[in-house]
Formats: sequence, structure tokens, C-alpha cells
Amino acid sequence: IMAPAAAHLAKGGGFADLGSSTNRVEILQSVHPNLESPDRLEGKVIHVDHFGNLISNITDRDLASLSEDREALSVSIGIGDADSRLIGVLQKTYADAPKGTLLGLLGSGGFVEIAVHLGNAKEALGAKIGSTIVIERN
Repeated sequence: IMAPAAAHLAKGGGFADLGSSTNRVEILQSVHPNLESPDRLEGKVIHVDHFGNLISNITDRDLASLSEDREALSVSIGIGDADSRLIGVLQKTYADAPKGTLLGLLGSGGFVEIAVHLGNAKEALGAKIGSTIVIERN
């Protein structure tokens, strides 16, 4: 949305061409994960890609606040009010998990994601944007 708007303005287009003005202000929730304790970090699914991978708002830098040793960290996802599912220890690559298996890893975009090796995590879990992702030190 922003790139086409910026291009329009850069070519001399007017703001009125982009839409009507508004006086309404909406305060958005924080996009940063919460460090719940020295051993627990809680984030959210912020994007589902076209493969069905669940991309969180948790970055490599956030993980470092828990541990430099990624093998000491496990990931789980909350799929409803009381339903939580342990995914397991963070993996380095998709291939580190058997085909069809759920895994958590730091994706190429720099965010923790939950995936299914050669599958679709969104369909497998019934998760969606806003689902809670928890990283805990083992």
C-alpha cells in the first residue's frame, strides 16, 4: 500500500487522489513481543505466507534476550482461548524436521516462524494472524 502511494506522490500526484481524509485515529497494539519472564517470550502471528507458514513478530534479537543457544529454546503456539500446542526446539532449517512435521525456526526474513516441512502450518494447526507464539528457555 505504501509503495504505490509514495510513487504517486513522488510523481507529483496529490493527497486527495489517495483517498478521503479522516479525523479518526486508531491506536494499534504494540508489534513487539513481550518478555514475560527471564525464561519466557510471548509474541503473535503477524503474517501467514502463501505456503501456510506462520510468521511471528519475534526476531533473532528477541531470542537473544532469552539465550544465545537456540537449542535451549522451545516454541509453542496458542490456537484458541485455552488450547496450546508445543512445537518443540527451534530448528535451524526446514530439512531438520521430517517431512510433514511441525517445526519452529528463524526464517529468512529474520522472524520466528512455525511451519510444516513440505506442508501447511496454517491448515495443520487452524492458526491465524493474532495467534500467540511462546518461546521458552528449556
